[in-house]
Amino acid sequence: MKAILKNMFSHFFVIYTGAIFGTFIFCFIFDREAVFGIDYFLSMIFLSLMGDLPLLVFYSKTELTKVQMKRRHLLHFCLIEAVTLMIGRSMGLYGKSFAEAAVFFLIIAFVYLMVLIARYISNRIVADEINKRIEERRKGE
Repeated sequence: MKAILKNMFSHFFVIYTGAIFGTFIFCFIFDREAVFGIDYFLSMIFLSLMGDLPLLVFYSKTELTKVQMKRRHLLHFCLIEAVTLMIGRSMGLYGKSFAEAAVFFLIIAFVYLMVLIARYISNRIVADEINKRIEERRKGE
């Protein structure tokens, strides 16, 4: 559970950054004259927290198989889209038009991709460091 919470904490900042960048993209397409107050940034914190909660689907007391991981990734993406679309609509972040909903959906998918890339880079750095230390120990023997 500690690992999940640690991931949620680090993902939150990537999600929030993606949400703010997504706001720029959305407003660039639909409302170039938009102005935001401090309340908007607080609502983005709430939206980012709610978008981070579906990460809990990866919690398991036992190691997950590749098939289970793939299924949970798909479920995770669907949950994120559903939760964020519902909350975004209730907060008035997008209108009733299909185009706005579709762009909002794509922005959520883009943020999801950003989080995946950030996690991959982080894991790659850790793996490289572990491999480096293993190699140093082998040379030291």
